[in-house]
Amino acid sequence: MNAMHITASVFINDDESGLHQDYEKWLEELAPHEPVSRYLHNRTGEDNGDAHLKRQIMGREVVVAITNGKLDFGPWEQIFYGEFDGRRRKRALVKIIGKLRERNFSVEKFLPRAPSSKDFHMAASEPRCRLLL
Repeated sequence: MNAMHITASVFINDDESGLHQDYEKWLEELAPHEPVSRYLHNRTGEDNGDAHLKRQIMGREVVVAITNGKLDFGPWEQIFYGEFDGRRRKRALVKIIGKLRERNFSVEKFLPRAPSSKDFHMAASEPRCRLLL
């Protein structure tokens, strides 16, 4: 599965609110949004240089095995979608490689659920990072 935007990421980790907050803080320390003038990319007229770096850190895609119709995850693992620019709608590509043994196979059952109240943002004033569970 991969994110279909250059400022978005798909990654696997624990669904724990403290960890979500740690990610927010850590990514903003590594690549702060302000001042936007610090990024050469922003000379193009955009202001999302930080979002490109955050995506690079968090990764573009994940590979997950499917066994007997279920994702092979560890006990706490989930797939997350992070949009670090805050201006794009969620898009992800899911590609299944191998033989399918189920006749009524549905990709939808493997997709991350729609945004919920658990979504979090990089800054309260302007949503820069949105992790959708």
